[in-house]
Amino acid sequence: MSTSTIHDLNCFFIVGAPRCGTTALSSYLRQHPLVCFAKPKETNFLATAEEGVPNETLKDRFLETFFASGSGEERMLGEGSVSTLYSVKALERALAWFPKAKFIVMLRNPLGLLRSYHGRMLYLRQENEESFEAAWDLQDARAAGNHIPKGCFDPRLLQYREVASLGYYTEQLFNVVGREQCLPILFEDFTSNTAGVYRQALAFLGLPDDGRDQFKRKNQQRRFKRGFLQDLYTGALFGRLGNSNVLAPPQLNRLARLARPLRKRIKHHNSVDVTPRPFDPALARRLRAVFREDVGHLSRLLQRDLSHWLALPKSTVPEPSQLPHHSIKTVHGGERSNRC
Repeated sequence: MSTSTIHDLNCFFIVGAPRCGTTALSSYLRQHPLVCFAKPKETNFLATAEEGVPNETLKDRFLETFFASGSGEERMLGEGSVSTLYSVKALERALAWFPKAKFIVMLRNPLGLLRSYHGRMLYLRQENEESFEAAWDLQDARAAGNHIPKGCFDPRLLQYREVASLGYYTEQLFNVVGREQCLPILFEDFTSNTAGVYRQALAFLGLPDDGRDQFKRKNQQRRFKRGFLQDLYTGALFGRLGNSNVLAPPQLNRLARLARPLRKRIKHHNSVDVTPRPFDPALARRLRAVFREDVGHLSRLLQRDLSHWLALPKSTVPEPSQLPHHSIKTVHGGERSNRC
């Protein structure tokens, strides 16, 4: 796509939260004929772009680096970094570049989110504590710089209470960009009525229905087979290449693109789908108590009763792992002090 065409388009952002369906929705919208979606889906550029550079210069880099693959027929640009939700700086930068930008935020019961997110962190070798309860109890120590897994790119990824405090961060989103420019989507609605939610998103973005009626599963929960192969995919070499962005030297970005097919092959052959086990009842009660206030706050923000999120679990609680997300690959932004 030509630079002039790119600069004429508005942009929408799928800003999070992790393990809430953002990868699936991004994938569906990427295939809409009037959307040019960023490659990769999570650029993390808004939260990590260097300070002191003029806004227009950064915007040019953002557009020219991540949207060069468009056909020229598109009407909108799309980007899907979940790190954006947690960073006031990222939200303000998005709005400065695209004053009419629209923001989709996908939300989920914090217990389901954490169960899935912890598994994802284990899969990506960012977490080394197999027990979620133990990992939860390490949050204060990790905030102080202790017990950080050797391969963890950013310890803030392991601040589980922050990640799942969706009431707090949804209010922050509304305050920064304006409620009218936001579309909240609940994961339970997305999994039960994917077609309806997809068309709701199209209407919010002002895009015509493209007739899509097939919605393939995305980003199921996985575990790896062999640790040494997973280290090639997510470790010090390929993991950092995969997380490179426009701020990295051009040679590193070229190497990252060359490494991507090999990383995909490793991921395919070294992964098996799994269904996470439910939390122990005592741990579930503990977490419901921790998140009761935040869920109540989110209920008021959305004007929707979410009390069932904190109810006692039924005898069988399925893990809706068919449609969720991607990992957070870089920092959240860090404007908020840790509350764990």
